[in-house]
Amino acid sequence: MFAIRPNGERAKQIIMMFYVMIGIALLELALNTWQFFLFRSFADDPSSIDYDQATLSDRLDLTVGYIDIAAAIIAAILFIRWFRRAYYNLHAAAPGQASYEEGWAAGAWFVPILNLFRPFQIMREIWVGTQQAIPHRIPDVASPSIVGMWWAFYLGRGVLGYVLFLLARQASGVTDLPALGTVGVIGAVLDIAALLIGVQMIRKTSSFEDQLWDEAQNPSDSVFAATTSNEAWNPASPS
Repeated sequence: MFAIRPNGERAKQIIMMFYVMIGIALLELALNTWQFFLFRSFADDPSSIDYDQATLSDRLDLTVGYIDIAAAIIAAILFIRWFRRAYYNLHAAAPGQASYEEGWAAGAWFVPILNLFRPFQIMREIWVGTQQAIPHRIPDVASPSIVGMWWAFYLGRGVLGYVLFLLARQASGVTDLPALGTVGVIGAVLDIAALLIGVQMIRKTSSFEDQLWDEAQNPSDSVFAATTSNEAWNPASPS
């Protein structure tokens, strides 16, 4: 049995970053809503096009887009750090609940096709397996439905982003612009929903891990009770 490692600080970091991204998504929602009405007025009456507003729209869109990309990269790094540590701890506490090597918690995100379902499978195993490792502390395993909701919104946002990319490439005039605004609004709403669900999922999973960590230090009636404390946990492990 490996020593489990604390993961609470990593959970706090990614939750905080998700809240930052929710703020950015709200900004995008406001911007896309404004653009929708702006573009629709241009489409209804091309002679009313205000080039100053059009230029401002482009600049704001570009600026918010760069901020969103930077935040997404940081969030991805923080999430994978937390995600891999959580899967490592599952391997440590209940290796029979983990179907894949611990490294797949990071690698699966970067493999085409596999990244459409493997991270979801691993997250589901973390959710269920961490609870089942300490049945005397968590006698009733919470439904993993939130994991499915999180993944559905995540994939849905990815599909919508691709649709937005295609619409932008095919746009040939002002009459096509309102559709871009509509898709942008829907995308921002999906972002907010996915992030809020993600926050709840991580927070709840972290509570399971906190109990797992406490059990490792004070083994009572679990896999940790059969080993010495030095084998079961390592308080000096990095967070």
